[in-house]
Amino acid sequence: MPPPISEEPPDKYIEEVWMGIKNAVVNTFNQQQIEQPVDLNLVSEKLNLLQKEKDYHMIEKTILITISDICRNFIIHRIGAYNCHILDVQIKRWNKVTNKYRFFDKHDIRYVLENCILFYIYYKVIDNPGKYDSLLNMFNSNKLIPTIEDIIDVSVSHNYPIILDKCNNYICVSTYINRTHGTNFFKNTNGKKIIGKLNDKSL
Repeated sequence: MPPPISEEPPDKYIEEVWMGIKNAVVNTFNQQQIEQPVDLNLVSEKLNLLQKEKDYHMIEKTILITISDICRNFIIHRIGAYNCHILDVQIKRWNKVTNKYRFFDKHDIRYVLENCILFYIYYKVIDNPGKYDSLLNMFNSNKLIPTIEDIIDVSVSHNYPIILDKCNNYICVSTYINRTHGTNFFKNTNGKKIIGKLNDKSL
């Protein structure tokens, strides 16, 4: 059951969650001895101004854009599973805030932002390296972030149905498979069924 929608200003919780995100990212890149790829202090200044104006719509948009940039940089710099878990916790905290207050659009950013979807695929892969070894090699050997289409192709070739389901949060996997394999899958066909049918077709 979803939490009741609060009419109270969410300022306190915005500050708490933003500081959690900021500290997690700063600590991660300091540990890795990597120059901070996102200017979080500049974002903090912008959020403070928006908070004074009570512009919660722009606060939400700013935090979404920033988390998207952070997710992208976690993949680019091949951040390990432990620090990805810490970021995951902070993202879930932000989602809870947007669900609790009427001021927000209540996007679950794990499923609406391409960089976040790619981050969660990357996190799943590095947390289960033996299970997703082919995707792990692709993430580790490519200077660029793999595209969703690249991930779908590898997942089909190496029997990763759960990854196909994650890709389906961003694009219609069935449409892509139908176009590339000449099939007729219905929209939102699950990954297990897609791979099973493709394997039958190849026999």
